[in-house]
Amino acid sequence: MESALKQLEQNKISIKRAYKEIYKTQQKNKPKRSRFIKFKVTTNENKKIDWFLRLFFLLPIHTGMLFFITRFIAFKKTDFDLSVIKELISYKGIVIYIKSKEGGEVLIKT
Repeated sequence: MESALKQLEQNKISIKRAYKEIYKTQQKNKPKRSRFIKFKVTTNENKKIDWFLRLFFLLPIHTGMLFFITRFIAFKKTDFDLSVIKELISYKGIVIYIKSKEGGEVLIKT
């Protein structure tokens, strides 16, 4: 700061340049939006069902398509809010692990 004022006093830099050096603004890093979501679903029922679910979720699903589909599906009342999960999976680098009482597991990666 002091060097900027001294340089301004000696007319080495402009007023705008001195102002920018004195009052540097920090850029806010926004979290990146996720484009694809990877699911891993396992159940305790049957190995064939687990195999089918792994095959079904083999490729990542596009985030926009997932939000479009969830708009039309009526969910049962659960103890967690689905809008919170939708907000979480819209950003990159999030891992959600859900374990049910019956032994099923869901892993969601963005």
